[in-house]
Amino acid sequence: MCHLARLGRWLVLAVVGTAGCGLMDDPPVLDCAYAPLSQNELPPWLVQSCVLLASCSPFGSQSVGTCIRDAVPLSSVYFHCIQGAATCQDVEACQGAGRLPASACADKPKGWHCDGLRGVRCGFGEPTYVDCAKVGGTCALYKEAATAETWPCLLKKGACAADKHWRCDGTRQVFCSGTELWGQDCAATGQRCLQGSTGATCSPVSFPCSQNTCQGNTLHHCPWYGQPWGFRYDCAVAGGVCQDGMCRRKECAYGDTPCRERCLDGTRMQTCVGSRYAWEGGAPLTVDCAAYGFTGCARPVVKGVEGLPVCR
Repeated sequence: MCHLARLGRWLVLAVVGTAGCGLMDDPPVLDCAYAPLSQNELPPWLVQSCVLLASCSPFGSQSVGTCIRDAVPLSSVYFHCIQGAATCQDVEACQGAGRLPASACADKPKGWHCDGLRGVRCGFGEPTYVDCAKVGGTCALYKEAATAETWPCLLKKGACAADKHWRCDGTRQVFCSGTELWGQDCAATGQRCLQGSTGATCSPVSFPCSQNTCQGNTLHHCPWYGQPWGFRYDCAVAGGVCQDGMCRRKECAYGDTPCRERCLDGTRMQTCVGSRYAWEGGAPLTVDCAAYGFTGCARPVVKGVEGLPVCR
């Protein structure tokens, strides 16, 4: 079993395996399987936060294991709120967004519509909503230039220089249609606005990044091509190494470790911690959804494709 060092203020976890890649014969035969993780090896707030984010939030990580691998900086306002969450309603209050029952979109057309100050999105899997009042606006329907994604939160009316892409205006992510300013104040949910070459986004934590690099055993990972932001992972936290712009087990090829995200039974899931993508392996971690107030484990289907396991 791995032993996790205390998380530093800005430390981002990359949980990697501990079983050595032993040289048995010539040519060498490598044992690259990650040892299973126990929840006792992870901070309780981290597991609970990631279960709730993956299971409750329309904007959270799709995988509990990916969320745990990315971890969270304790100084982030965004995750301070999530750490105190005990229910999906608490997560929604932190993010100003959430999921809705299917009845919310009964007889509604595909796309956004307004329900008071909330924008409700229908026709893209589970109905979701964003609380426009929380992010500094009111709900309205945007039906103009196709150069911007449809967004239901109107910040203000009045002439403004038309934008081709989303941009940052201080802490706000905005898009001007020429007569209306649309967007959200990232700071309202504990995030900041990050500007890229093809747009802007709200992000809870990141740093300037142009390509994956190793600085000692710290990986600077740039997950979005063409965008100048990324994340830091400390590969050494659980005995891994940073090589060729990736965290991996020493002497083991990237992605060699078998682990599959799945529901184990009615209430438990297996999630994979440590790989860049959930489908490329990592250390298996068993999560009991019932322990976090959920009924069981499910794999929601979106656009005909079965998704990663979450708690429902």
